[in-house]
Amino acid sequence: MTPINSALSIFFTTAASILPLVGLIKESFANALSIEQRASNTDQIQLEWPSQTGMAYSIYQSESLESAFTVQSENMQATPPQNTWWADKAPFEKRFFKVQAYGEAPSVINANSNFLQGTDNWNTPIYEDATANISVIDGELSVDITNGSSELWHIFIRQLGIPFVENQTYTLLFDARAAASRDIRVNISDENTTTNFLSTDITISNIDEMQTYRLTFTATSPDTSNGRLTFLLGNDDNALYFDNIRIFEGAGNIARAAAHRMNTRLFRGNNFMAAKAVNDQGALDDYSLLNNTGFSHCRIGYKMDEVASTAPNYALPSEDLQILQKMVDWCLEEGLIAVIDPVHNWANNNNTGGAVAFAATEEEYNKLGKIWEQVADHFAGYDNDSVVFEVFNEPHNGHDVARIISTSLSSIRSSLGNEERIVIVPGDGFSTRQALIDAFNNDEIPSDDLYLIGTFHYYDPFSFTKVSNANPGYNPFWGTSAELAQVATDFDAVVSANDNWSTRNLTEPLPIYLGEFGVDNEADNQGSDRKKWLSWTRMQAEARGMSWAHWNMYQNQPATKGMGEWTYGSNGTVQNPSNRAFDPDPLEALVGHYEFENGSLVGGLSVSQEYPGFKGSGYVEFPETVGNGIFIRSEDLYIPVSATYAVKIHYSSDTNHTLRVVSGNFIDGNFAPANAVGSAVDHLFLATGGHDSWRTQTVNLHFEAGPAPQLKIVANTEPGVNLDWLELSLPQP
Repeated sequence: MTPINSALSIFFTTAASILPLVGLIKESFANALSIEQRASNTDQIQLEWPSQTGMAYSIYQSESLESAFTVQSENMQATPPQNTWWADKAPFEKRFFKVQAYGEAPSVINANSNFLQGTDNWNTPIYEDATANISVIDGELSVDITNGSSELWHIFIRQLGIPFVENQTYTLLFDARAAASRDIRVNISDENTTTNFLSTDITISNIDEMQTYRLTFTATSPDTSNGRLTFLLGNDDNALYFDNIRIFEGAGNIARAAAHRMNTRLFRGNNFMAAKAVNDQGALDDYSLLNNTGFSHCRIGYKMDEVASTAPNYALPSEDLQILQKMVDWCLEEGLIAVIDPVHNWANNNNTGGAVAFAATEEEYNKLGKIWEQVADHFAGYDNDSVVFEVFNEPHNGHDVARIISTSLSSIRSSLGNEERIVIVPGDGFSTRQALIDAFNNDEIPSDDLYLIGTFHYYDPFSFTKVSNANPGYNPFWGTSAELAQVATDFDAVVSANDNWSTRNLTEPLPIYLGEFGVDNEADNQGSDRKKWLSWTRMQAEARGMSWAHWNMYQNQPATKGMGEWTYGSNGTVQNPSNRAFDPDPLEALVGHYEFENGSLVGGLSVSQEYPGFKGSGYVEFPETVGNGIFIRSEDLYIPVSATYAVKIHYSSDTNHTLRVVSGNFIDGNFAPANAVGSAVDHLFLATGGHDSWRTQTVNLHFEAGPAPQLKIVANTEPGVNLDWLELSLPQP
């Protein structure tokens, strides 16, 4: 996978010309990056590049390629599909610019970790009467032991010359399997001082497939360039196999860094329905609507199982692959991430019209594998940071979910270009919360694939969310204290099962994706609690670091759970897609996004567009004066339940400023503070690096549900900052 911090491009500008250099550039970006004289100001140059939701960017400048680049703007939030930045031409005669995605994956500090150079950098001694053949076979280090002798040290593999920094924490990851369950010892030390950083015995129990093992340690000697890593393998005759032996700095989310990073970027999404996709009824406007309303990705369903030909090849029609590709391309054009779900309805088909439900036979597992071979190959050239695969939607009770996952992954990972593709995997039993918990508890999810995201769907309680299915026990009201607490309990159970699975398998927890949740539209005709359920459920997911996708985008019939109207023309094609819109209540519940320029500005505040990087129609700029009469009030926020909320504020500032942040309600024409502990704080807004460098900070505040909840930001003793937008969620538990 291309590292997230790879440079998009390098440019230079002189007084006479502006030209791109050949730099670290992806092919798909080659024709989209630009640097030019700014049209509105000939004394400035303007950079423009394609951006993706959930990403952030940094801009660097240098006077020559031989000198260091310095930061000009850091952690700029993405404004898909393009980001723009400009600067004065003066005073330099010539300058070089570099745009990079912000954030850096950890680097491996030991050599030849994947044995691509054979046994280079690895010592493989054999002592006493031990006998073994140590060599690289099919990309793995094979230690074929015929006599393990009597001591662990009689056979070992070792690497020297590893640099360690005093008191730095490190993580060792390695993949291993054995001919039969057996013990080994892992030792990491400083060769200069003979100080042991790590010495532990591990049981290698995986036989047929590699398993990833994870150990953390701290370097306790002075800085050294002579660190030593040793695997002691003697005193046992069973063969061992190793791969991907790597040491990183830190003890964070290293093993699954790419999957966790993708899950963070997926953030908030929506579902485009397979029934519409397979009939080629999508439009670019659908993805523009998602982008413009604050969503980060789209889960695109299809019915490849219904259009595939017969055995043995189960060939997919080229026109169907092209329809699916067209929707993915539209998604990416709008800066969104595409989740490809190619057999969305297979498990749920009702045996009518030739659509037969998945029956988990040998023939159908073979068909599933063939479908994924073709889909994976078709999208193999797409960037791993832009396209995610989901193996199967809602397998039922009795389906072998472990085999569904392994069959799909085998095809995906065998497709060149998809070795590190992020893949979403379910439990069985309709992909419910309990299904994913069972998949964790039964070890049905492979622990050695580092590029997986687990998924579940949530529609509890059915007596409220599924009006049409609850007859006659439907309850139009939801939101008691017990019902609110139950959602938190349900989500915590998923986290707990995930943590137990990761501990048991010596790996890190999977990132989790809430792939579907929603309430029948008819609930809006029975009461007003659909909005509360949507808001509370998505906030519970976000508080636990889960990404999510609402079900679904369109159709407002009683049982469809749609967010907006969908219309058909006389020939069955989509009519006026540019006129589609989302209903305001579910949109507000799901996104919780508010632009500061839409609030009340008091005491000389103004709306500005001077500095780039903002969303909406502009940002709020404070005057240089201070006092209680100078404030911005964001009005009519949606607060589903009286509680403490995490208020994410997007702002820019050239210096530190402390502002008063207050929650309250607008009652009888006046702002009334919430009068609860934590409803007002003096918050330090740290300098962002300049007025054109935007960042977010989070303030936890208590809000009261009720009439017109509001947020007020006051410049009491210091001038204010530039305020772009705020978003509401729940704090991390």
